[in-house]
Amino acid sequence: GLHVPLLATGASLGFRQPRAEDPCFTNLIPRQIPTQPLWAHPLVAALSGGLLPFGSAAIELSSLYSSAWNGRIYSLFGFLFLTATTTALICAEVGVVLCYFQLCRE
Repeated sequence: GLHVPLLATGASLGFRQPRAEDPCFTNLIPRQIPTQPLWAHPLVAALSGGLLPFGSAAIELSSLYSSAWNGRIYSLFGFLFLTATTTALICAEVGVVLCYFQLCRE
């Protein structure tokens, strides 16, 4: 429906506008990037960032599977929900921290 006329109108208005100037001055000479320490390597950051959430989930799943394989009734569904919530929070926090480290590295 409506997206094609809006796209055409926006494109025609955008092409008629003068080119926007950059808000800041950029240097044309590229600067040299110093060598980074080992912990700042993206592979090391990805592996260490995945270790904590994986460990949290693996411990709870091992408890769940050992309960199921031994024929017992798994009665810790509240604990399972709490662990899943904690794992989600850990994943979010690790993502924020790794993003911060990556930005500080540059």
